Order: sequence, then C-alpha cells, then structure tokens
Amino acid sequence: MDPVTTTLGAAGLALSAAASYLSPAAWKPLSIRQLGARCRSQRVLVLTYDDGPGPAVTTALLDLLREFDAPATFFVSGERVPLHRDVATKLVRQGHEVGCHGYHHLHAWKNWPGPLRDDFARGCAAAVTCGASDPISFRPPFGKLVFPTWLYSRHRGTRLAWWTHDSGDSFAELPARSPALDLLDEGGGVALLHDLDRSAPRNEFVLETTRALLEGAREKGLRVVRFRDLFEARDDASP
Repeated sequence: MDPVTTTLGAAGLALSAAASYLSPAAWKPLSIRQLGARCRSQRVLVLTYDDGPGPAVTTALLDLLREFDAPATFFVSGERVPLHRDVATKLVRQGHEVGCHGYHHLHAWKNWPGPLRDDFARGCAAAVTCGASDPISFRPPFGKLVFPTWLYSRHRGTRLAWWTHDSGDSFAELPARSPALDLLDEGGGVALLHDLDRSAPRNEFVLETTRALLEGAREKGLRVVRFRDLFEARDDASP
C-alpha cells in the first residue's frame, strides 16, 4: 500500500472515530427541540438544579418550593452528597427528584471514555444513596456528552436530561432579567439553575428567579412537575 493511501486511510479512521465519539453533540439540538415541544404540549414548568447540594442555597430552595407546593429535579454532583448528606436525603423525602450529574463533574470532551464511565456510574450510585429510584435522569456536566457515555447510560436505562432555557446564573455577568423567564410566555419549558453555594448575588439570583418562575407559572396556568413526570403517561379521564 502506498504512503498516500495509508495516510488517507488513517485519516478516515480518525475522522470516523471522532464522529462516533462526538455524535451526541449532533443529536442535542433536536433533543432539546423535542423536549421543548413536550413541555409546551403539557403546559408545564420543570425546575432543575445542577451541581448541588449546597447547604445554604438548597435548603433555602426547599423552603421556597414548599411554599408553592412545587416539585423540582436536583442533578446532584456525587462528590457533594457525602459532604451534605442531610440536605441530599431531604430532597427525596420532600418529594423532589434526584438525578445524576456525574461524581467529579468531568468535562466529557476533555476526558477518556474509561474515566467518564466510572464517573457516571459513581454519580448514579451517589444519587441512589439520596433515595433516588430508577430510571435515574442524567444531566451531562457542562452539557457535553460523548458516544461511550451515551451508550453506557442507555445500557443502564438512564434518561438524558437536557434543558430548554438557561437561567443565566452561571453567566460571567448576571443578567438583569433571567432568560429562563421567557419560557412562561412560550407555554412551558425546562429551566436550568444551580444550587451550589456561591457568592451572595448569585445565590440570591437563583432564589429570585425560582420565585419569579413559580409565580409566573401560577399566573399562566402552567403545572410545575419533575423532569421524570414529563415522560409518565397521564390519564386525564381519571377522577
């Protein structure tokens, strides 16, 4: 085989491997569009929180959610669970969903499949210790997913959990108004927020945005549900 053919063959294999490794990135926009359509058809608001639990913010959120009698979904970082076990287990006891956000919050595009698989498995195990039940929802850290992790999550029966509207609480500069509030006028969606303890302004932004979303949902007639509730059949004819 001549050198040119060998080089082209190697390049083709590399491109094929890269495509299969990064292919979930191509599916993500379609998945998010489908998720938004599902929310709008059911007229629901789904509040989701990543990176916690944080003892101060998560506890304050639980009080706020109880005030509105509203459920939410918390995608916990596994390494934080043993640090704040009392707060983590309270999530499920109060009727909220606990999902997996990995254990060490690894960036999927910057790590090899083996460590990613192990981090995913440990993250799911940590969620289970909080009282989570299968099927556990999985939100990829940084919103990045690669084929090996997707395949492993499928094998486990884990549901991927994207979002439709970012609250902006992790932007370099906090917005004057959260972009997530747009979902109220659009008829529903999944809001992304974070419940790890950070600076006072960011903590307050999360709480204020949550309250505004809950008040807006009440005014617009949107139901507030957990992420997994989106995929459970509803029998509207039942008494």
